[in-house]
Amino acid sequence: MRTLLIFAAIAFMTMTLSAQELKDHRWNDRVLMLYTDDLDNPEYKRQIRELKRDWQGVEDRRLVVYTILQEGYARGLPPEFWVRNASPRKLPATGFYLELVGLDGGTKLREEQYQPIADLWSLIDGMPIRRSELSKKGNPKRF
Repeated sequence: MRTLLIFAAIAFMTMTLSAQELKDHRWNDRVLMLYTDDLDNPEYKRQIRELKRDWQGVEDRRLVVYTILQEGYARGLPPEFWVRNASPRKLPATGFYLELVGLDGGTKLREEQYQPIADLWSLIDGMPIRRSELSKKGNPKRF
């Protein structure tokens, strides 16, 4: 019984930590979560390649990337420092989906397939806070 209680406490702390980690990004970073059944999933690999190709664009848009597997998650490109996940998610038939979370913490995009970098940047650059950031940099975009 004691072992069961310890396991439940660890699982609860892990779930809380992952929710807290996401909460810490609010108003600081945009978050792109890549859910995959396997690091060799073609859709996932294609998305990672696109993001790596424009690392400057990732940094400029204050985009933090997480890879989320059934058994855990990690931050970065490539993902490092895996954290065990206590609450696995069900994936679509493709075994991949992504979710973009804005600075306000709201979900801005949820797709079950790879998204071209130009489409992601267009979506982010059209967000009100991003438009304000660009305007302050002296680089206003017309939408």
